[in-house]
Amino acid sequence: MATLIQPLNDNVLAKRKLTEVKDDYKKLRTDYLKLVDNNVIICPFCGEAQTTKAYYRDDSYAIGVFPECKRCIQREVEQRVNDTDPPNETVESAQRMLQRMNLPYIDSLYKSLKNDLANGVRERDSVYVFGAYLTPIKSLPQYKGKTWKNSEFGTEDNAQHIQVEHPRPESYDFFGRNYTEDEILFLQKQYDDWLARYSCETKAQEVLFLQICYKQLEINKLQKAGRDTSKAVKDLQDLMGSLNVKPSQSNSDALTEALTFGQLIAKWEEEDPIPEPEEDFKDVDHIGKYIDVFFKGHLSKMMGLKNGFSSLYDKFMSKYTVKRQTIEDEAESEALFEHIFGKVKDGDSDG
Repeated sequence: MATLIQPLNDNVLAKRKLTEVKDDYKKLRTDYLKLVDNNVIICPFCGEAQTTKAYYRDDSYAIGVFPECKRCIQREVEQRVNDTDPPNETVESAQRMLQRMNLPYIDSLYKSLKNDLANGVRERDSVYVFGAYLTPIKSLPQYKGKTWKNSEFGTEDNAQHIQVEHPRPESYDFFGRNYTEDEILFLQKQYDDWLARYSCETKAQEVLFLQICYKQLEINKLQKAGRDTSKAVKDLQDLMGSLNVKPSQSNSDALTEALTFGQLIAKWEEEDPIPEPEEDFKDVDHIGKYIDVFFKGHLSKMMGLKNGFSSLYDKFMSKYTVKRQTIEDEAESEALFEHIFGKVKDGDSDG
């Protein structure tokens, strides 16, 4: 592992002698040329400057190596954050790294090496199968030129590979780069799930939801390590209490305050939809009838359409229509005239 010479600040440089400054320049020049010639490469994950021997050869990159050091690759495959964490290599973690490196996964080879190394002198948890797997994949002629697309998955997968899920690129900056890919994916899923269930409108709420996700991951890691989780669980409950999302607070009033109006409508439609009314209560105020008569019926009447709505309109309006009375019989007409004006005398008819 190489350590880059750091430039001197102005105060130190002012006190240096000319010969010392020349020596410092030569050291900086040596490190610079190593970087330019790719003899020393800075790993973007751990930030350390290391010689090319600390990287896996990969001619698909201009620098000639895969741009992540072997140590960081091992920690990621073994799903460790710190060197002291117990290794937890799985088929899935190995497949994720192979997909990133664009190398094939050969199920029979990986499982054969896993069994061989697991039966060795070292304990099973200390076996780094992925490192042993890369040696034949990169050296044997039958695997030369093969990429991730040429992977061979076992019969357990029905010869079909389910696409390995990766975190969104922005998740690394949001949650921090001190976590493995699996941990970032866990945090991302938990955070998305919290925001899908509860409203998050302020920066303070966002920070609290973020801290809840961190605490969930901590509890998960403690459980895997067989350690006590009581303090972490209490911290989680305190965080949930700050957001009013504890189970004891999840009564209808608390949920109503936490949900948006759209989420409330969806909740009501799923949990307590409006039932169909009984026949006697379907149109108590006759609103439907009024629409049929005064809107549909009146419009049909105006347009000269003869249909059920216009007939309904005529029938309804007949109750409020005054019709002029016509008298067709002459006797009835004479009787009505006498009733109004009196009987005409014989002398009056001559005028």
